[in-house]
Amino acid sequence: MDEYLTSHKVMLNALAPKSAVRVYQTFAVLSAQTLQKQGLPPMGLSAAAMLEALAVLWTQHDRLPVLFALRCVHESPHSPLHLSLNALGRLLHRLRRDGWLMLEPSDTDGRTKLVRPTEQTHHYFGIMGQCMAIAIHQEKSPAR
Repeated sequence: MDEYLTSHKVMLNALAPKSAVRVYQTFAVLSAQTLQKQGLPPMGLSAAAMLEALAVLWTQHDRLPVLFALRCVHESPHSPLHLSLNALGRLLHRLRRDGWLMLEPSDTDGRTKLVRPTEQTHHYFGIMGQCMAIAIHQEKSPAR
């Protein structure tokens, strides 16, 4: 993740602070409106934060065992989820029930389940990415 931030430092510094605030605000409005129109199952703030935390872990690990994922989210100092491991487990179960995640057996250990994103999850993050791209484009357009 450090390499990612270092390589994108120029882009991160390309927007003035006020401009970056407007980008995020535009993104928040666009994403809320778009998700509502797309008919995706509603997701509370805790579930969205959990899904985002898992997305970060998926970029860092090819295989993401359930217990490892729960511990990482629980111990992350920047996680907005200040929940017990049991509560995080219930949240993971709810995300699975609602079609946001799937659990599959590990090919190396039959006792271990791996957390995987579903097509619905990929669609969700695709929408989020498009909304962010639109927000950045709007901020950088000459009409501003």
